[in-house]
Amino acid sequence: MAIWIISAVAGPILYYSNGNWFGLFPISVALSLLTGLAVCYGRHWEGPVYNFVQFLWIGILLSQFLIYSAKCWPTGEKAFPIVPLTLLILSGISATKGNKNAVNGISVIFWISLLLLGGVIAAGIENIKLEFLQPNKREIPPYIILALLLPAAVGFIKCEKSNILPFAVVPFFVTAVSLWIAGSLSPELSEIISWPFYEAAKSVELFSVAKRFESLVSVGVTLCNYCLYSLLFCAAASIGEKCGKKREAIIATVGISATLMLLGFRIDPIISTVISMILWVILPLFGMLKKKEKEL
Repeated sequence: MAIWIISAVAGPILYYSNGNWFGLFPISVALSLLTGLAVCYGRHWEGPVYNFVQFLWIGILLSQFLIYSAKCWPTGEKAFPIVPLTLLILSGISATKGNKNAVNGISVIFWISLLLLGGVIAAGIENIKLEFLQPNKREIPPYIILALLLPAAVGFIKCEKSNILPFAVVPFFVTAVSLWIAGSLSPELSEIISWPFYEAAKSVELFSVAKRFESLVSVGVTLCNYCLYSLLFCAAASIGEKCGKKREAIIATVGISATLMLLGFRIDPIISTVISMILWVILPLFGMLKKKEKEL
């Protein structure tokens, strides 16, 4: 389950983080605790209306995180979104093979992306300037708050074991990435550029010979995005499986998310965060309390 959890946040965190580690750490701790409680002890409600709303929200949320896959490449935002659509179809196909096979595929891809991005981060440690690491007033991008709720999608997937400990890894991962960005870029620069992690990678050198690691960063984050999309597809497939329409649910998710992305449909990330908090955290925890009341 730890792979699911880190995979859910890795791509968005690497793209949206601007180095505000001081403000992000307590928020990531609080949200990781809430999502961990919701996944491990929460209880999703039953009923066609509830399942439909959850399924529809997964499709909408997936469309919001699709577009930045194109932005991970230099000319991707201006061209036809072939990268997001390709990842969408591949992750949908992966979900049709079952959660176990999807997890195995994600595990391999995740470790490959970890090696690529971990190598860039390790090579860039020498560029970190301690004066840049001091707490500052950099704003926390709203999409990071939303990304920290994505591991709650694991709650829809049938896991053999539910353990809250893997959720404790998220705050340290988020903080480590933010510290690296903060130390590599000045606060003023990280505020005005769209992808701070990518910009910081431009100054990374290996043995004073190898430079220009931007392509590795684009590949690594794209692979992380695939892991996130596969997780959301498996969640949608699990909801569809309750109604005996797993394959139809996957196809519908592809259609909803692709259509909304191509139409340029956007929801304010703050509103998306509130809706995700209600559907994926508050309602499951409330369902747990109602179940305990019935048992008493």
